[in-house]
Amino acid sequence: MKNTINDEYENKTIEHLKQENSNKSDLQQFSMMPSESPITLSASISCPNISKKVYNSGNQLDSIKVPGIPNSNSSNIISQQSNNDTSSKDSNIIQNSFNKSERFQRFFKPKMNVLSEKLAWDKLLSTTSEYSKEAYNLTYQDLKLRTYSRHNARVNVIAANETLRLVASGSRDRTVKIWSLDFHKDIEEGTEYTGCSLTYNKHHHNILDVFFNNNLVISSDSNVHIWDSENGKNIHEYKINHKIEIIKPYNNNIIGATSDNEIIFLDQKQKKIANNWKLSTTSLLNCDIKSIGVSAENHTLAVGFSNGIISIIDSRTGNILSNWKAHENEISHFSYYDKKYLISASNTDKNICLWDLTDNNRLVKTIKDILETPIYSIVENNIITINNNNWITINSINDNYQLYSSKIKLRTPISSISVLKYNRFFLFGNTEGEINLYA
Repeated sequence: MKNTINDEYENKTIEHLKQENSNKSDLQQFSMMPSESPITLSASISCPNISKKVYNSGNQLDSIKVPGIPNSNSSNIISQQSNNDTSSKDSNIIQNSFNKSERFQRFFKPKMNVLSEKLAWDKLLSTTSEYSKEAYNLTYQDLKLRTYSRHNARVNVIAANETLRLVASGSRDRTVKIWSLDFHKDIEEGTEYTGCSLTYNKHHHNILDVFFNNNLVISSDSNVHIWDSENGKNIHEYKINHKIEIIKPYNNNIIGATSDNEIIFLDQKQKKIANNWKLSTTSLLNCDIKSIGVSAENHTLAVGFSNGIISIIDSRTGNILSNWKAHENEISHFSYYDKKYLISASNTDKNICLWDLTDNNRLVKTIKDILETPIYSIVENNIITINNNNWITINSINDNYQLYSSKIKLRTPISSISVLKYNRFFLFGNTEGEINLYA
């Protein structure tokens, strides 16, 4: 009886098997994995109607263990082929089709990805209580939860609005896409990717910055656009003589740095330029603005220059409050922390520094990274860095030890990051335009 069933499947064409398999829900073939089981997949999960046989390029059989998937023949999931004359069969028979790796990947990989994400969600839910005990520290569990359909080029920036359950991503393809965080239905239905809900394509250059202001999106490609996240309607575009390199939110307004080293304030309500300042540091020391950080509570603005100097500016008057040499070369990232501290990072000297602004800009702490770390994120008491090899590191600001360090299992280099503070999830954008959600 067993041989009869196997022969029946071996003599059916791929097209016929696909038609049969499409009539059945993937979730009916899925069995929830217990939390203690390892997350392993096999091709047999992806197409359970096909006989439990997997043929590799050498016509040999590999036994694959499938934990959590019920099988009446679990001790012998993959049976051995008894005869050696199978190579003479028609090319449309399933056995020979598995010898073509491209066809195998195209047929099986999408469903394997969906099941992998479903298993990851199951494991995450089973371990939530354990990790909630350490809620004060950010934890990375290396669980890939969802994949978003891609941009056509590198993802430069990701911004999240957890209140609206939306994510905005800006890309080198000159578009900004809006994605929904409510993607559980896609997983239940077995959809491989979660598609974007809206694409804003009115920019003409590479997208540099994106952030939310309530339901509005502010994006920059050297010109600043304000538009509605629900319908993509353009509300205003600022007409500025010089290219804007950096933008940051500031008290429901916008603050930015231009290509000619001016600090500019954009009034969002009146839709006009409120102020613009030319800093004396740039002309005296022949350097360029590379990064800015904003503290609305302290009414100060931190400006980082290409020569490693930091200037603290009163955001109400434009007066320079202090200057000091912080790094050897250009400062790539700024973030205020706990009102009185400033965190600065440099890709060239590979240092992350914590400065006490209330104690004569005293250096409190230095975190040294071995490799260049172009991606930074500050979340509560944690500094997250990702280097060019996709190695993620989480350091505690308050403690002198490293919380976590591991290589992210993505083949494509990560180009941007956003951390969902309430859900404690990670969004990684890569150089091929794809966005992945991790826990």
